Amino acid sequence: MGDVLRIGIIGAARVAVYAMIAPAKENARVALAGVAARDAGRARAFAAQHGVAQAYASYDALIGDPAVDLVYVATPPALHAAIAVKADRGGRVCRVDPADPPDRARDPDGAPVPLLLDPGAAGR
Repeated sequence: MGDVLRIGIIGAARVAVYAMIAPAKENARVALAGVAARDAGRARAFAAQHGVAQAYASYDALIGDPAVDLVYVATPPALHAAIAVKADRGGRVCRVDPADPPDRARDPDGAPVPLLLDPGAAGR
């Protein structure tokens, strides 16, 4: 990470607007690198509406982009753990706002998942 934290948003949801986009626009040290949604058209529309630099065709494309430092997960809660683990394994710091209490976040194999992941945390 350099002087500017580049955030990629997974999920074109309302929560992303008030939890990440609005605060990021008020901080000169944060850039909104891109957004990915289950539907690429929705990602493009969301990016255009909210001034996000890029729309990605898939979650994997956003996670794999070296221009993204942190992944913010704004998907339905049932997808949180799987995306957080994938982001972690892709070397990205990941932020999830869970609907469930932190002690209930689990990866697909049933292992607990930290809700603010540093790269590699899921493998520890």
